[in-house]
Amino acid sequence: MTDNLPVTRPQALRPIVPANLDEAWRLATAIHKSRMAPPGYQTPEAITVAILHGLEIGLTPMAALQSIAVINGRPTVWGDGMVAIVRGSGVCAWIREYDNGLEGDQLACVCETLRVGEAGPVSRSFSVADAIGAGLWSKPGPWKQYPKRMLAARARSWCLRDVYADILRGIQNREEVEDYQPMRDVTPQATAPRPEPSPPPVDIDTGEVQMPASEPAVAEDKPLDPDAVLSKLSDLLAAASTAAECDLAFEYLDAGAALTHHPDMLAMAGMMVDRKKRKLGKKP
Repeated sequence: MTDNLPVTRPQALRPIVPANLDEAWRLATAIHKSRMAPPGYQTPEAITVAILHGLEIGLTPMAALQSIAVINGRPTVWGDGMVAIVRGSGVCAWIREYDNGLEGDQLACVCETLRVGEAGPVSRSFSVADAIGAGLWSKPGPWKQYPKRMLAARARSWCLRDVYADILRGIQNREEVEDYQPMRDVTPQATAPRPEPSPPPVDIDTGEVQMPASEPAVAEDKPLDPDAVLSKLSDLLAAASTAAECDLAFEYLDAGAALTHHPDMLAMAGMMVDRKKRKLGKKP
């Protein structure tokens, strides 16, 4: 005799999603201490910023760390991550990718998509001729190893960014941003003329030249390291009782200049100030 047992389907596990900045920071700290963060995320601040970027475009924290990378100072996602974001947004009817079947410089990869509610699909292509014109076709690396894949990635990036700009929110394709050349300012800097040194004073009675007394050397204050800036900012914000005092703490430490070469920590400092302001605004 066989018992007819009901068949139950396992429920999908829900990911842990932080509800505020404190929870995002705690999660980032745990990931950092576990040493399981992807390469490039060396600090809890960097992990926190990646998590927040991911939440804005619909990625869970762990998916954000696997999909988002900072290239040339900009947050980017892998090409397949961009497709996942768009398809999960609920406004994408379909995406089709193919090549035009031609050869040589005429070979092109095409990405076509239809957005829900739009009258017709939008198509973007990127050809070998386009890659040659951009100086990419002869570039060593992926363009030599996987040329067709790179053509498809560029066509996909252009198409999805044009149609789903409100979903991607400025996030670009990693493969595309890696091809950018870093920009530098080559404008000649104007230099002010040096003033003529004033002659030393002469004693009226003796006619001897009086040499000025040397001034005692003043020890210059050494700039704080980035971790110390965040630590001191945290202490000052803890004692702040008004929003103006929060801004004053940021200006007192000159955090903008001290963290200018550490964009992740600079973003974290701004979040700390905003979080304290919100807490003060909720007080009766």
